[in-house]
Amino acid sequence: MLAKIIPVKKLPYRLAYFDYLVPEELKNQIQIGQLVIIPFRQSNIYGIVFELEEKKFETNLKTIETIVHNEPILNQQNLEFLNHFSQMYGISNGHTAKLIMPPLQKRKLKKIEFKKNSLVKKNKPTKPEYYIYSDQKEFE
Repeated sequence: MLAKIIPVKKLPYRLAYFDYLVPEELKNQIQIGQLVIIPFRQSNIYGIVFELEEKKFETNLKTIETIVHNEPILNQQNLEFLNHFSQMYGISNGHTAKLIMPPLQKRKLKKIEFKKNSLVKKNKPTKPEYYIYSDQKEFE
């Protein structure tokens, strides 16, 4: 399985996603929007799962280290907004993710509990009513 990961790091615009292999032990747990730890250059950094593909690659792709939380921290709407915002302002998705997320510190992430956000039903706005008066007397 292949995962497109957005590294939570300020990068050039053309480097929006990176492909990583999903290890066998994480295939049943991984979801779109989860925060994961990925190897990037000589260190491990945080990344957000943007897309999952059921393809097998025999190349030398790096693998995802671990999943930080089982619950996704961003839903599909958040990821679409992140992508749209990045395109609109000409910055990478990783830079946008770094801007919209709280500081990712290991000791604080252990204490955070993610809850599923239920969408609030919005009342449909009523159409405004317009009246056309032929003279001032009708208005009063």
